[in-house]
Amino acid sequence: MADREHWVEFVSPGLIVSETSEKQVADRDPKGVTLSGSQYGFRFFDILVTEVDGEVCRSRRLDISGWHFSGEVYDLARIEAEYPDERILISNVKGNDIERVLKTPRGSWASMNAEDVVLNP
Repeated sequence: MADREHWVEFVSPGLIVSETSEKQVADRDPKGVTLSGSQYGFRFFDILVTEVDGEVCRSRRLDISGWHFSGEVYDLARIEAEYPDERILISNVKGNDIERVLKTPRGSWASMNAEDVVLNP
């Protein structure tokens, strides 16, 4: 029988794309996760681990949660009103039909999916 491990993946701003790191956790309770440094979000996933003929086998990521973000949510109208000079951001939101984006505590932007939540609305 396989053992189920719970993991948390953190996201931080990177030079060109966001960077991620991960660590194993006891459970998937968002209240037990603390963001540190430049991290602005996290999500959970599980891994099944079993031993076959003396070799440890690990599954792909399973039960991936939505992201739990720290920051402020913007829709297109709000971006256009508050940041009219952010032409590339506005173009990306329009062109990719993105309903909402996150402005991180450090001022970078990230797209949000329907299952994503904000920790400090």
